[in-house]
Amino acid sequence: MERPLRIHFTDVGWHRHGDLYVRWTHPHFDAIGMAWKQVVDDPDVVFVGFGGEDYRRFDCVRVRMAGENVRPNFDEFDFVMGVDILDDPRYLRVPFGNRTYRRLHVLAGKPAAEKIARGRTGFCNFVYSNPHPPERIRLFRLLSRYRKVDSFGPVLNNMPFEPHAGERYAPDWPEVKRRVQARYKFTIAFESESWPGYTTEKICDAMETGTIPIYWGNPRIAEDFNPRSFINCHAYDSLEEVVERIIEIDQDDALYMNMLAEPWFENDRVPDRFRPEMVTAFLRNIFLSVGDMLPVARQPEARARASGALSPGKLLHDRYTPRQRWFCRHRYVTWPAFINRLRRVARRAGEGDWRWFRKRLTRGPGGDG
Repeated sequence: MERPLRIHFTDVGWHRHGDLYVRWTHPHFDAIGMAWKQVVDDPDVVFVGFGGEDYRRFDCVRVRMAGENVRPNFDEFDFVMGVDILDDPRYLRVPFGNRTYRRLHVLAGKPAAEKIARGRTGFCNFVYSNPHPPERIRLFRLLSRYRKVDSFGPVLNNMPFEPHAGERYAPDWPEVKRRVQARYKFTIAFESESWPGYTTEKICDAMETGTIPIYWGNPRIAEDFNPRSFINCHAYDSLEEVVERIIEIDQDDALYMNMLAEPWFENDRVPDRFRPEMVTAFLRNIFLSVGDMLPVARQPEARARASGALSPGKLLHDRYTPRQRWFCRHRYVTWPAFINRLRRVARRAGEGDWRWFRKRLTRGPGGDG
């Protein structure tokens, strides 16, 4: 019997012990039908996230699993699973994030428009924890001139606290976020950056709840989804034109229902390139290559080219200076939340709801809150 293939997960950031990656890849390993076991040291293949530089101590086959907007570096990794649109046998495009990629099938077979529209009491929602991207901040302000945009997350918060709605690392964050979005006609689904192929869970979460996504990020997003089913900001010359289109749809029920009736995918079918079988085939190719290839970590030329290269995690961290991070944190997170709390206090005082004040004054250890 052949020796089981030894694998390891490292630099997985906030995914403790690589739990998310392990759970996501298990079905594919089983489908390949190869004996394998996870080990801590001396692996045959190491799967690398984006949370550090520990991968550099391994000289085996390195597989980069990236859901973030960082370019593939084939001088440091033998194979890459990322967001870019590339034609390379060493590369597989896996957008949307690991958690969402597994759920794409739920977007096929969209319910009837009348059923989706039922119970949509809100206009537009905004749920974010990252205050840096200026494009979605600007759209929020432009659209708010027409009607109030409800922000449940820490950024530009103007709604009562919704537990875990904007807490990116809360265990039930995706479920709570989708429950919030299900009340609204529109959702601002902006990525943090714009790059061809860079698509995360933001548009998928909105689609799953039946709210129309207002999308910005991947300029080639119309190749992944039916462009008639959502508002693609890249199809307009400015965000002002986007706002005009949103107002037009909001004020025309027939236009709104026509857009809701459109399937999320062309022909209402998940594209073959996003099917789990593609991941299984890619991993199979990697495992069959072990032993027959010289990893880039052992190639002097590749090591020389990669010398001094920043790790993926460092590249992400350095996109904002400490001053930018401080300014965005206070301008778009701390201050709006503080103003919102003052407004709630003033409203309760005006209503004479003193029980509300007593409950909060006694909240804490030994209190009734």
